[in-house]
Amino acid sequence: MMTKKDKHHSKEASSNHSHGMKAKATLDGLLSLLSQSPDKDRERAVYFHTPFCASRCTYCPFYKYTTLKSKGYDKHVIEMNNMLGKMPYIKEQPFEIFFFGGGTPTLLDDSSMKKVLTSFNENYAFADDYEFTVESTVRHLTDSKISLLKAHGVNRISLGIQAFDIKTRRMLGRPSSEELICEVVKKVQDSGMKLSIDLMYGLPGQTTTHFEEQVGKAIDFEPDNISMYRLQLIGDLPIAKMIQKGKLPNLPDKSFIARMQSAGIDVAASQGYTQWNIKNFSREKNAPCRYTQKTIKDRDLIPVGSSAGGKIGDYRLFSQVDYTIFSETLQNGILPYLHCMEKPRTVSETILGILEGMKIDKTALDYFLKSEAVNKSFERLLLEGWLKTFESGMKLTKKGVLEFEQLKHFFE
Repeated sequence: MMTKKDKHHSKEASSNHSHGMKAKATLDGLLSLLSQSPDKDRERAVYFHTPFCASRCTYCPFYKYTTLKSKGYDKHVIEMNNMLGKMPYIKEQPFEIFFFGGGTPTLLDDSSMKKVLTSFNENYAFADDYEFTVESTVRHLTDSKISLLKAHGVNRISLGIQAFDIKTRRMLGRPSSEELICEVVKKVQDSGMKLSIDLMYGLPGQTTTHFEEQVGKAIDFEPDNISMYRLQLIGDLPIAKMIQKGKLPNLPDKSFIARMQSAGIDVAASQGYTQWNIKNFSREKNAPCRYTQKTIKDRDLIPVGSSAGGKIGDYRLFSQVDYTIFSETLQNGILPYLHCMEKPRTVSETILGILEGMKIDKTALDYFLKSEAVNKSFERLLLEGWLKTFESGMKLTKKGVLEFEQLKHFFE
């Protein structure tokens, strides 16, 4: 007869065996995908994640580790790229898009950054018209870092400014002065790389006038792109705790935030910026960020680094979040992916992804409107003023932009 202790060990062994089999199945599935030739009709992108920051910004839910943990990250990333670079899926066709996000990618010191960039240059072929974006804070985009990025093929910088005045920046955990912002912006533009500036609205105590001023200051620099993001209290954020303790005013209500967003849109439009996405505005037709744009065809996205997500075809990929496990897995010669599961995009996800880009063309409409339920949803959106028709399809109205989060309910 099996004792209670025996049952416990048996259950534990069974669980460990099941976990091991699951991990093996995940890796086997991924290796099978990477061993195949890529679909030549699909756009291909690489996303590199750096899960480190010098300190935590008060509004950021993506923060993982401080600078101290970043030591040796370059070696792990190089090893991961070397392993991926040998696979047929990677080496048989160029990539159109590269995006370094985080965290703070430019937190890597110059030596580490050079090694990481070289690794990407050596393991991935770049398409002739590639886009290579690197996110950065102001204080970490030094002269040497700008030169290094430019020399290794980076052609677009996304600068997380959020606000220009020091009072607001300190509230957000951003210590750089407006003077330093001006210096760094000028140096990026002098380098010839495209520049995108991130701004935030819906902040504690923020007024519409204040946000209009921030948009105006950003436009004074004539950046190629401006992104406007609403503060969202997701997870255990320092700024949420400060509000709860009465150290900061409450967030503006939804209607006030909508007016703030509307005012920002108007300022950008009045200065010649075209809204190409619900959060983004560009100065020229070729300025929109290709990484952000979504189409009916979708794209494959290879995740590199710890805590990076991506997909190949209908398979979703996600790398190890725990940095210790990520490192140990690579040291054992294994690609550090947690999941490789088949999950095709739903019709709702595809439609909303396209509409984030402000419009849906006739070809896509004809495809989706074959469904009676989808057809009725689009008719209702037109009737209630969320969408309007134009010569080659439909596009979002201002109401559709301001209340975009509600659109998902039309396609459930």
